[in-house]
Amino acid sequence: MEEFAKTSEAITATTKKLLKTGLVADYLKSRGVDEAAVSAVFLSGRAFPVWEETTLQVGGRSLWQIVAELAGKDEGTLTEA
Repeated sequence: MEEFAKTSEAITATTKKLLKTGLVADYLKSRGVDEAAVSAVFLSGRAFPVWEETTLQVGGRSLWQIVAELAGKDEGTLTEA
């Protein structure tokens, strides 16, 4: 999960499409098939494959709470960062 986060941050940090493609390719090649498949779905900006009509029904507030809990930080600290 940490490598996924680092890769996502690196992708966000650049505007160069070839670099983004290379980052995604390197990350996916470094994972097993099952993990790469799930990662590819998330990297596409979706939580589920396109053929599924499932939605998460999770709001931004809930996402912040989850991130804070996983990071072991309070929401204020995360907002400041």
